Amino acid sequence: MGATGLMLLLVVGLVVWLRVTVQLRRKWQREKELMKNRLKGVPNGGPASIVVTDVESYSELMQQYGAVTTRAMGIHNAILRKAVTAHAGYVIEQEGDSWSVAFHRPVDAVAFCLQVRLVTHIISCHVMLCYAMLCYVTHLK
Repeated sequence: MGATGLMLLLVVGLVVWLRVTVQLRRKWQREKELMKNRLKGVPNGGPASIVVTDVESYSELMQQYGAVTTRAMGIHNAILRKAVTAHAGYVIEQEGDSWSVAFHRPVDAVAFCLQVRLVTHIISCHVMLCYAMLCYVTHLK
């Protein structure tokens, strides 16, 4: 089993765990917990879960494909902002391609990570498909 297969297995395991612990509970109960965490404000002095994100090879991408990378980072940042809000997180630092996000509960941090990973994976698959179609059309000419 390669690294990709192991990563897929890990993601599937986390999704199943999340479904059991989060999604099967009543929606109102989850919303109530998230609202309570939002009202607490930024985790300060108590237990917290911190997620740090970073885009692999960001500096190299900016040097080689500056305009495209800048647009992609805009999409990336929008995905992160939406996920932070959806899971009652707080951005404690953002610099370039790196984000640090705090959560009151570990389950919210994991849900944030899974949402971001899933959406970015779907978008990257669409981009690769469009690129393949463009190469195919170019090859036909």
